[in-house]
Amino acid sequence: MSDGLDGKGDDDLIRVIGANVPGTVYLCRNDATYSMHWLTEDVEALTGWAASEFVSGAMNFVALYHPDDVAMIEEEVAAALAQRRPYVLRYRLRHRDATYRHVEEHGQGVWDESGALAFLAGNVLDVTEQVEMRRRRAALEKRLKRAEKLESLGLLAGGIAHDFNNLLVTILGNTEVVRERLAPESQEVELLDQVLQASGMAARLVRRVLSVAGEAPEDASIVDLRQLGERTFDIVRASQPGEVVLAHEGTSSPLLVSGDAAQLQQLLLNVMVNACEALPAAGGRVWLRTRPVMLGVPDTSLEWVFPHDGALLGAHAEVEVEDEGVGIAPDALTRIFDPFYSTKPEGYGLGLASVVGTVRGHGGGLAIRSEVGRGTVMRVYVPLDAPASGPQG
Repeated sequence: MSDGLDGKGDDDLIRVIGANVPGTVYLCRNDATYSMHWLTEDVEALTGWAASEFVSGAMNFVALYHPDDVAMIEEEVAAALAQRRPYVLRYRLRHRDATYRHVEEHGQGVWDESGALAFLAGNVLDVTEQVEMRRRRAALEKRLKRAEKLESLGLLAGGIAHDFNNLLVTILGNTEVVRERLAPESQEVELLDQVLQASGMAARLVRRVLSVAGEAPEDASIVDLRQLGERTFDIVRASQPGEVVLAHEGTSSPLLVSGDAAQLQQLLLNVMVNACEALPAAGGRVWLRTRPVMLGVPDTSLEWVFPHDGALLGAHAEVEVEDEGVGIAPDALTRIFDPFYSTKPEGYGLGLASVVGTVRGHGGGLAIRSEVGRGTVMRVYVPLDAPASGPQG
Protein backbone atom coordinates (compact mmCIF):
# COMPACT_ATOMS: atom_id res chain seq x y z
CA MET A 1 0.00 0.00 0.00
CA SER A 2 1.24 3.48 -0.81
CA ASP A 3 2.00 5.91 2.00
CA GLY A 4 -0.47 8.26 0.34
CA LEU A 5 2.07 11.10 0.18
CA ASP A 6 3.53 12.45 -3.02
CA GLY A 7 6.96 13.33 -1.72
CA LYS A 8 9.09 15.91 0.04
CA GLY A 9 6.69 18.74 -0.76
CA ASP A 10 3.92 17.05 1.17
CA ASP A 11 6.21 16.45 4.16
CA ASP A 12 7.20 20.12 4.16
CA LEU A 13 3.55 21.14 4.07
CA ILE A 14 2.77 18.86 7.03
CA ARG A 15 5.68 20.36 8.99
CA VAL A 16 4.40 23.88 8.38
CA ILE A 17 0.92 22.89 9.52
CA GLY A 18 2.29 20.98 12.52
CA ALA A 19 4.39 23.93 13.67
CA ASN A 20 1.23 26.01 14.01
CA VAL A 21 -0.92 23.46 15.83
CA PRO A 22 -0.74 23.17 19.66
CA GLY A 23 0.81 20.02 21.09
CA THR A 24 2.57 17.18 19.28
CA VAL A 25 1.27 16.66 15.74
CA TYR A 26 1.72 13.18 14.28
CA LEU A 27 1.14 11.01 11.22
CA CYS A 28 1.29 7.32 12.12
CA ARG A 29 0.40 3.89 10.72
CA ASN A 30 -2.46 1.82 12.05
CA ASP A 31 -0.29 -1.09 13.19
CA ALA A 32 0.39 -2.75 16.54
CA THR A 33 2.61 0.09 17.79
CA TYR A 34 1.07 2.99 15.82
CA SER A 35 4.53 3.43 14.27
CA MET A 36 5.29 7.01 13.35
CA HIS A 37 5.74 8.26 9.80
CA TRP A 38 6.27 11.77 11.04
CA LEU A 39 5.69 13.94 14.15
CA THR A 40 6.72 17.32 15.48
CA GLU A 41 9.69 17.92 17.75
CA ASP A 42 7.33 18.92 20.61
CA VAL A 43 7.16 15.22 21.41
CA GLU A 44 10.47 15.43 23.25
CA ALA A 45 9.06 17.86 25.84
CA LEU A 46 6.07 15.55 26.26
CA THR A 47 7.89 12.22 26.48
CA GLY A 48 11.62 12.86 26.87
CA TRP A 49 12.25 11.02 23.60
CA ALA A 50 13.26 12.73 20.35
CA ALA A 51 10.99 12.66 17.29
CA SER A 52 13.67 10.78 15.35
CA GLU A 53 13.54 7.92 17.89
CA PHE A 54 9.83 7.46 17.25
CA VAL A 55 10.21 7.66 13.46
CA SER A 56 13.08 5.11 13.50
CA GLY A 57 11.04 2.72 15.65
CA ALA A 58 13.44 2.87 18.61
CA MET A 59 10.49 4.08 20.68
CA ASN A 60 6.72 4.03 20.22
CA PHE A 61 3.72 5.51 22.00
CA VAL A 62 2.20 2.14 22.92
CA ALA A 63 5.24 1.39 25.08
CA LEU A 64 4.56 4.61 26.99
CA TYR A 65 0.84 4.14 27.58
CA HIS A 66 -0.22 3.58 31.17
CA PRO A 67 -1.08 -0.15 31.42
CA ASP A 68 -4.59 0.64 32.64
CA ASP A 69 -5.28 2.80 29.56
CA VAL A 70 -4.07 0.52 26.76
CA ALA A 71 -7.32 -1.38 26.15
CA MET A 72 -9.42 1.79 26.17
CA ILE A 73 -7.16 3.49 23.60
CA GLU A 74 -7.16 0.54 21.22
CA GLU A 75 -10.92 0.04 21.48
CA GLU A 76 -11.75 3.71 20.95
CA VAL A 77 -9.41 4.09 17.94
CA ALA A 78 -10.78 0.90 16.32
CA ALA A 79 -14.39 2.02 16.86
CA ALA A 80 -13.70 5.48 15.42
CA LEU A 81 -11.99 4.08 12.33
CA ALA A 82 -14.80 1.59 11.74
CA GLN A 83 -17.27 4.50 11.76
CA ARG A 84 -14.89 6.86 9.89
CA ARG A 85 -15.22 9.49 12.62
CA PRO A 86 -12.64 11.46 14.62
CA TYR A 87 -11.59 10.19 18.05
CA VAL A 88 -10.75 12.00 21.30
CA LEU A 89 -8.66 10.13 23.85
CA ARG A 90 -7.67 11.01 27.39
CA TYR A 91 -4.96 8.86 28.91
CA ARG A 92 -1.65 8.82 30.77
CA LEU A 93 1.70 8.78 28.99
CA ARG A 94 4.97 7.83 30.69
CA HIS A 95 7.79 10.36 30.40
CA ARG A 96 11.41 9.27 30.15
CA ASP A 97 11.87 10.37 33.79
CA ALA A 98 9.31 7.66 34.80
CA THR A 99 6.56 10.15 35.70
CA TYR A 100 3.23 10.10 33.94
CA ARG A 101 1.70 12.99 31.98
CA HIS A 102 -2.04 13.35 31.45
CA VAL A 103 -2.67 13.89 27.72
CA GLU A 104 -5.59 14.55 25.41
CA GLU A 105 -5.34 13.24 21.86
CA HIS A 106 -7.46 14.32 18.90
CA GLY A 107 -7.11 12.23 15.75
CA GLN A 108 -8.77 10.64 12.75
CA GLY A 109 -8.05 8.25 9.92
CA VAL A 110 -6.57 9.34 6.56
CA TRP A 111 -7.82 7.29 3.59
CA ASP A 112 -6.16 7.16 0.15
CA GLU A 113 -7.89 7.55 -3.25
CA SER A 114 -8.82 3.89 -3.31
CA GLY A 115 -10.57 4.17 0.06
CA ALA A 116 -7.90 2.24 1.98
CA LEU A 117 -6.73 3.51 5.37
CA ALA A 118 -3.28 5.04 4.92
CA PHE A 119 -2.51 6.81 8.17
CA LEU A 120 -3.82 8.16 11.47
CA ALA A 121 -3.30 11.87 11.88
CA GLY A 122 -3.78 14.04 14.94
CA ASN A 123 -2.21 15.89 17.82
CA VAL A 124 -1.46 15.10 21.46
CA LEU A 125 -1.77 17.82 24.13
CA ASP A 126 -0.24 17.77 27.61
CA VAL A 127 -3.18 18.49 29.95
CA THR A 128 -1.46 17.50 33.22
CA GLU A 129 -1.80 20.98 34.68
CA GLN A 130 -5.52 21.18 33.86
CA VAL A 131 -6.14 17.72 35.34
CA GLU A 132 -4.27 18.69 38.51
CA MET A 133 -6.24 21.94 38.74
CA ARG A 134 -9.51 20.01 38.41
CA ARG A 135 -8.34 17.58 41.08
CA ARG A 136 -7.44 20.43 43.45
CA ARG A 137 -10.75 22.18 42.75
CA ALA A 138 -12.69 18.98 43.44
CA ALA A 139 -10.75 18.44 46.67
CA LEU A 140 -11.41 22.03 47.72
CA GLU A 141 -15.11 21.70 46.98
CA LYS A 142 -15.22 18.50 49.04
CA ARG A 143 -13.50 20.23 51.97
CA LEU A 144 -15.84 23.21 51.66
CA LYS A 145 -18.88 20.94 51.81
CA ARG A 146 -17.45 19.15 54.82
CA ALA A 147 -16.63 22.46 56.52
CA GLU A 148 -20.18 23.68 55.88
CA LYS A 149 -21.56 20.44 57.32
CA LEU A 150 -19.38 20.68 60.41
CA GLU A 151 -20.34 24.33 60.82
CA SER A 152 -24.04 23.46 60.56
CA LEU A 153 -23.67 20.63 63.06
CA GLY A 154 -21.81 22.99 65.37
CA LEU A 155 -24.52 25.64 65.17
CA LEU A 156 -27.22 23.03 65.81
CA ALA A 157 -25.30 21.50 68.72
CA GLY A 158 -24.58 24.92 70.20
CA GLY A 159 -28.20 26.04 70.02
CA ILE A 160 -29.49 22.84 71.63
CA ALA A 161 -26.78 22.94 74.31
CA HIS A 162 -27.56 26.52 75.29
CA ASP A 163 -31.29 25.80 75.54
CA PHE A 164 -30.63 22.63 77.53
CA ASN A 165 -28.24 24.51 79.78
CA ASN A 166 -30.98 27.06 80.58
CA LEU A 167 -33.26 24.19 81.61
CA LEU A 168 -30.50 22.71 83.77
CA VAL A 169 -30.05 25.99 85.60
CA THR A 170 -33.73 25.90 86.56
CA ILE A 171 -33.55 22.23 87.61
CA LEU A 172 -30.39 22.71 89.66
CA GLY A 173 -31.60 25.93 91.28
CA ASN A 174 -34.99 24.62 92.33
CA THR A 175 -33.51 21.30 93.51
CA GLU A 176 -31.04 23.15 95.73
CA VAL A 177 -33.83 25.29 97.19
CA VAL A 178 -36.00 22.26 97.99
CA ARG A 179 -33.04 20.38 99.48
CA GLU A 180 -32.21 23.24 101.83
CA ARG A 181 -35.80 23.29 103.11
CA LEU A 182 -35.75 19.62 104.05
CA ALA A 183 -34.51 18.29 107.33
CA PRO A 184 -31.07 16.63 107.05
CA GLU A 185 -32.48 13.29 108.17
CA SER A 186 -35.25 13.36 105.55
CA GLN A 187 -35.26 10.42 103.11
CA GLU A 188 -35.96 12.85 100.25
CA VAL A 189 -32.49 14.42 100.69
CA GLU A 190 -30.82 11.35 99.20
CA LEU A 191 -33.19 11.45 96.22
CA LEU A 192 -32.45 15.14 95.64
CA ASP A 193 -28.71 14.43 95.88
CA GLN A 194 -29.15 11.92 93.05
CA VAL A 195 -30.97 14.59 91.03
CA LEU A 196 -28.12 17.03 91.64
CA GLN A 197 -25.54 14.40 90.70
CA ALA A 198 -27.33 13.54 87.45
CA SER A 199 -27.74 17.24 86.67
CA GLY A 200 -24.02 17.75 87.20
CA MET A 201 -23.32 14.95 84.69
CA ALA A 202 -25.76 16.59 82.27
CA ALA A 203 -23.94 19.91 82.70
CA ARG A 204 -20.63 18.24 81.81
CA LEU A 205 -22.28 16.75 78.72
CA VAL A 206 -23.49 20.24 77.76
CA ARG A 207 -19.89 21.48 77.98
CA ARG A 208 -18.79 18.67 75.67
CA VAL A 209 -21.52 19.54 73.19
CA LEU A 210 -20.46 23.18 73.33
CA SER A 211 -16.91 22.06 72.52
CA VAL A 212 -18.32 20.36 69.39
CA ALA A 213 -19.91 23.70 68.52
CA GLY A 214 -16.46 25.30 68.69
CA GLU A 215 -17.32 27.85 71.33
CA ALA A 216 -14.35 29.76 72.69
CA PRO A 217 -13.21 28.36 76.06
CA GLU A 218 -14.58 30.26 79.07
CA ASP A 219 -11.77 29.21 81.41
CA ALA A 220 -8.87 30.25 79.20
CA SER A 221 -5.42 30.37 80.73
CA ILE A 222 -1.81 29.90 79.65
CA VAL A 223 -1.27 26.18 79.13
CA ASP A 224 2.02 24.39 78.42
CA LEU A 225 0.93 21.97 75.72
CA ARG A 226 4.24 20.10 76.04
CA GLN A 227 3.60 19.25 79.70
CA LEU A 228 -0.06 18.53 78.99
CA GLY A 229 1.04 16.12 76.27
CA GLU A 230 3.44 14.36 78.65
CA ARG A 231 0.74 13.92 81.31
CA THR A 232 -1.76 12.65 78.75
CA PHE A 233 0.84 10.27 77.34
CA ASP A 234 1.40 8.74 80.80
CA ILE A 235 -2.37 8.33 81.33
CA VAL A 236 -2.89 6.57 78.00
CA ARG A 237 0.21 4.38 78.35
CA ALA A 238 -0.95 3.13 81.75
CA SER A 239 -4.32 2.09 80.29
CA GLN A 240 -3.05 0.14 77.27
CA PRO A 241 -2.17 -3.58 77.06
CA GLY A 242 1.40 -4.75 76.56
CA GLU A 243 1.10 -5.28 72.80
CA VAL A 244 0.49 -1.54 72.35
CA VAL A 245 3.79 0.37 72.31
CA LEU A 246 3.63 4.14 72.83
CA ALA A 247 6.51 6.46 72.01
CA HIS A 248 6.85 10.14 72.89
CA GLU A 249 9.00 12.63 71.00
CA GLY A 250 8.67 16.06 72.56
CA THR A 251 10.38 19.42 72.35
CA SER A 252 12.51 20.44 75.32
CA SER A 253 11.04 23.95 75.44
CA PRO A 254 7.56 24.93 76.69
CA LEU A 255 4.70 25.17 74.20
CA LEU A 256 2.65 27.96 75.72
CA VAL A 257 -0.87 28.39 74.34
CA SER A 258 -3.96 30.23 75.53
CA GLY A 259 -6.82 27.85 76.15
CA ASP A 260 -8.85 25.59 78.37
CA ALA A 261 -6.54 22.96 79.87
CA ALA A 262 -9.39 20.49 80.46
CA GLN A 263 -10.63 20.75 76.86
CA LEU A 264 -7.13 20.44 75.44
CA GLN A 265 -6.37 17.38 77.57
CA GLN A 266 -9.64 15.77 76.51
CA LEU A 267 -8.66 16.49 72.90
CA LEU A 268 -5.30 14.76 73.36
CA LEU A 269 -6.94 11.81 75.11
CA ASN A 270 -9.51 11.40 72.33
CA VAL A 271 -6.89 11.44 69.57
CA MET A 272 -4.44 9.12 71.34
CA VAL A 273 -7.04 6.59 72.48
CA ASN A 274 -8.53 6.59 68.98
CA ALA A 275 -5.06 5.84 67.56
CA CYS A 276 -4.54 2.96 70.03
CA GLU A 277 -7.94 1.49 69.18
CA ALA A 278 -7.05 1.60 65.47
CA LEU A 279 -4.19 -0.88 65.98
CA PRO A 280 -4.73 -4.49 64.86
CA ALA A 281 -5.25 -7.24 67.44
CA ALA A 282 -1.54 -8.07 67.35
CA GLY A 283 -0.73 -4.56 68.55
CA GLY A 284 1.61 -1.95 67.15
CA ARG A 285 3.10 1.46 67.83
CA VAL A 286 1.61 4.89 68.46
CA TRP A 287 3.75 8.01 68.47
CA LEU A 288 2.98 11.33 70.17
CA ARG A 289 5.09 14.22 68.90
CA THR A 290 4.96 17.83 70.09
CA ARG A 291 6.94 20.72 68.67
CA PRO A 292 6.72 24.42 67.75
CA VAL A 293 6.25 25.22 64.05
CA MET A 294 6.00 28.31 61.89
CA LEU A 295 3.17 27.71 59.43
CA GLY A 296 3.01 29.21 55.97
CA VAL A 297 2.10 27.24 52.85
CA PRO A 298 -0.42 24.45 53.69
CA ASP A 299 0.88 20.88 53.74
CA THR A 300 -0.91 19.38 50.72
CA SER A 301 0.05 15.83 51.76
CA LEU A 302 -2.58 16.12 54.51
CA GLU A 303 -6.35 16.28 54.33
CA TRP A 304 -7.33 19.46 56.16
CA VAL A 305 -10.41 19.11 58.36
CA PHE A 306 -10.29 22.65 59.79
CA PRO A 307 -9.76 25.16 58.36
CA HIS A 308 -10.75 23.55 55.06
CA ASP A 309 -7.93 25.21 53.09
CA GLY A 310 -5.24 24.73 55.73
CA ALA A 311 -4.62 28.49 55.71
CA LEU A 312 -2.95 28.79 59.11
CA LEU A 313 -0.17 31.34 59.45
CA GLY A 314 2.39 32.08 62.14
CA ALA A 315 3.72 30.34 65.23
CA HIS A 316 1.78 27.26 66.36
CA ALA A 317 2.19 24.31 68.67
CA GLU A 318 1.94 21.10 66.67
CA VAL A 319 0.72 17.87 68.25
CA GLU A 320 1.13 14.88 65.96
CA VAL A 321 -0.27 11.42 66.71
CA GLU A 322 0.77 8.64 64.34
CA ASP A 323 -0.30 5.01 64.51
CA GLU A 324 0.47 1.74 62.75
CA GLY A 325 -3.22 0.91 62.62
CA VAL A 326 -5.48 -0.46 59.95
CA GLY A 327 -5.98 2.96 58.37
CA ILE A 328 -9.19 4.64 57.29
CA ALA A 329 -10.93 4.16 53.94
CA PRO A 330 -11.38 7.38 51.91
CA ASP A 331 -15.19 7.29 52.19
CA ALA A 332 -15.00 6.93 55.99
CA LEU A 333 -12.32 9.62 56.27
CA THR A 334 -14.89 12.28 55.40
CA ARG A 335 -17.23 11.10 58.18
CA ILE A 336 -15.11 10.20 61.21
CA PHE A 337 -15.47 13.72 62.62
CA ASP A 338 -19.29 13.58 62.53
CA PRO A 339 -20.98 13.23 65.94
CA PHE A 340 -21.83 9.62 66.86
CA TYR A 341 -20.11 8.19 63.77
CA SER A 342 -17.58 5.41 64.28
CA THR A 343 -15.83 2.85 62.11
CA LYS A 344 -15.92 0.45 65.09
CA PRO A 345 -19.12 -1.58 65.68
CA GLU A 346 -19.15 -0.64 69.37
CA GLY A 347 -18.10 2.96 68.83
CA TYR A 348 -20.28 5.95 69.62
CA GLY A 349 -20.10 9.42 71.13
CA LEU A 350 -18.65 12.85 70.46
CA GLY A 351 -14.92 11.98 70.56
CA LEU A 352 -13.50 13.21 67.24
CA ALA A 353 -16.39 15.64 66.72
CA SER A 354 -15.41 17.36 69.97
CA VAL A 355 -11.79 17.42 68.75
CA VAL A 356 -12.82 19.55 65.76
CA GLY A 357 -14.89 21.82 68.00
CA THR A 358 -12.04 22.29 70.48
CA VAL A 359 -9.62 23.08 67.68
CA ARG A 360 -12.05 25.61 66.21
CA GLY A 361 -12.70 27.19 69.61
CA HIS A 362 -8.96 27.64 70.18
CA GLY A 363 -8.39 29.20 66.74
CA GLY A 364 -6.27 26.27 65.59
CA GLY A 365 -6.26 23.64 62.87
CA LEU A 366 -6.67 19.92 62.32
CA ALA A 367 -5.27 17.78 59.51
CA ILE A 368 -5.16 14.05 58.83
CA ARG A 369 -3.53 11.57 56.47
CA SER A 370 -4.50 7.90 56.37
CA GLU A 371 -3.86 4.89 54.19
CA VAL A 372 -5.64 1.58 54.53
CA GLY A 373 -3.24 -1.00 55.92
CA ARG A 374 -0.53 1.54 56.76
CA GLY A 375 -1.97 3.69 59.54
CA THR A 376 -2.97 7.26 60.24
CA VAL A 377 -1.29 10.56 61.07
CA MET A 378 -3.33 13.29 62.76
CA ARG A 379 -1.95 16.76 63.46
CA VAL A 380 -3.47 19.36 65.77
CA TYR A 381 -2.31 22.98 65.65
CA VAL A 382 -2.89 25.57 68.38
CA PRO A 383 -1.56 29.16 68.12
CA LEU A 384 1.42 29.77 70.38
CA ASP A 385 0.82 32.42 72.97
CA ALA A 386 4.42 33.61 73.29
CA PRO A 387 7.31 33.85 70.81
CA ALA A 388 9.51 32.48 73.62
CA SER A 389 8.10 29.06 72.78
CA GLY A 390 10.61 29.01 69.95
CA PRO A 391 8.72 28.12 66.75
CA GLN A 392 10.85 26.50 64.09
CA GLY A 393 10.41 25.94 60.37
